[in-house]
Amino acid sequence: MTSCAKALVLLCLLAGCQGTTQVFDNPVVGPPPPRISQPGIAVAAQSDDSGSAKLADDDDTRLLSLTSFTAADPQSVPATGLPGEVAARVNGNPIFVTEVLQPYAGPLEQFRSQASPEEFLRMQRNLIARDLPHYIETAVLVDAVLIKMDAEQKAAVEKQLDTIFEQQLGEMMRLTGAQSVAELQAMLKSKGTSLSAEMQVTGETVPEIRKSWGHRALSAQFLRESLGTIAQPTRPELLEEYHKRVKEYSQPAKVKWQQLQVSYAVHNGQDNARLALARARADLQAGMSFDEVVAKHGDGPLAKLGGHWDWMQPDSIADAALKEALQTLKKGEVSGPIECEKSYMLVRITDSQAARTASFEEEEIQNELRKAVSDRKKAERMATVVAEIKSKAIVETMFDGDAETGDRQETPDAAGNPQVAE
Repeated sequence: MTSCAKALVLLCLLAGCQGTTQVFDNPVVGPPPPRISQPGIAVAAQSDDSGSAKLADDDDTRLLSLTSFTAADPQSVPATGLPGEVAARVNGNPIFVTEVLQPYAGPLEQFRSQASPEEFLRMQRNLIARDLPHYIETAVLVDAVLIKMDAEQKAAVEKQLDTIFEQQLGEMMRLTGAQSVAELQAMLKSKGTSLSAEMQVTGETVPEIRKSWGHRALSAQFLRESLGTIAQPTRPELLEEYHKRVKEYSQPAKVKWQQLQVSYAVHNGQDNARLALARARADLQAGMSFDEVVAKHGDGPLAKLGGHWDWMQPDSIADAALKEALQTLKKGEVSGPIECEKSYMLVRITDSQAARTASFEEEEIQNELRKAVSDRKKAERMATVVAEIKSKAIVETMFDGDAETGDRQETPDAAGNPQVAE
């Protein structure tokens, strides 16, 4: 099977790959795009009459200048930057500022209305600096795929990508009941999402989304082919992982109990509360159930429920005397009088679980450890592959030299068309 044929087969498997969940604490714009699964459009988008985006390789795009991304009046330009502004070049192919900032268009517009021009520009620059490495990584991987193909092979891959993309659009339309792509986009917008968000890619128009989606598939396919066979984890490796995560498999002791509380305040003083507790103990000794005694004599917060407390770790109890009783009593045992700061108590253990650590030999633990070790090996191998590819690529960014001043650089087309395309 040729490399091109293998690529076409793998594309069918890769089309539905999902992104990763990340936690990010920026309240303005949210998290960066997941690595690989949400790439930028590293090559300028071109559309034919059918609206399909093609993998462009136009020499004109390689001549675009990197932007210094500063402006005297940031209010005069779109929140996502001017069309044609280049954030980076990978082997001569541009990654545009608008690609990186487009997912944050709404939050950026809101932030701009509340911030000074300087703060707004700083936010834009910080977002680009944070997310650009993900787009560069995808671009170098896509380049590594395309450089091995001749024109005929590229056309075959493009045709296959178009087919799978149209199938995914069709399935989304079927599930939502939309009769057209435009109706699908409108429905998604009404629900606070978008076609690009649902497909975990970037772009606003269908050609842009198609291109970003295609690059995701190509970059993922390249990585899968490059990873090779990952050795199965050995027993020593699993043991090492187990010891690293042993706290995750450890469960502290915990108990359930019933509590009879007799408060000093309710009985007008500690002496009267002591007498009330004595009457309660006498009823217990006479054979009355703990539930009945609590209902008759108790005044604690759970008295109407028989004084039952759910599972709790004794170590989490603040009162020292109550904690000691919960730690030492056995199931079914009733404590002696416990003198607390504001009440007397009796407690009865209804259930208990001793502290335990799940054994390394348990099948479920073995499966978790095996997956953890395998995932780490894949991640390490993937990082090595990406680093090797990047070391051979020519990457230029708007941050080279950390230029902080200068005019906003635009392409001639951008200068003549300052509005962001809808």
